[in-house]
Amino acid sequence: MKPRLLQLLVGSLLAALAAGGCSRAEPPPPQTFEGAEQESAGSNEAAEAEAVIAVEGIVCQGCANAAAEAASQVPGCVSARGVFEDGTVVVRYRPDATTPEAIAAAITGADRGDAPAFTARVASP
Repeated sequence: MKPRLLQLLVGSLLAALAAGGCSRAEPPPPQTFEGAEQESAGSNEAAEAEAVIAVEGIVCQGCANAAAEAASQVPGCVSARGVFEDGTVVVRYRPDATTPEAIAAAITGADRGDAPAFTARVASP
């Protein structure tokens, strides 16, 4: 009986560790990245630029998606893609409408409910 109890406890511990400590369910990936790039590819809008935003607080792909979603809400942000492995959000934006610093501020200010807050900074403009 004791080996079975030990096996259950170890299994529960491994499952908790695999969860990565994020208390929120993983949201679906944002649809803004591919769709927005394809829509703007043939348009005559102002030139776009790319920046990498380093985000502390990304502990799972769901967090990366949430950070990308927060970035995509900034007017002038054309697309955003969260990269869990790097703890970054890669954004394409219109320099005439926003800045990487404004996008980083939006990620930092995102309402995360009971999940840990993000702290974002521009890694490369």
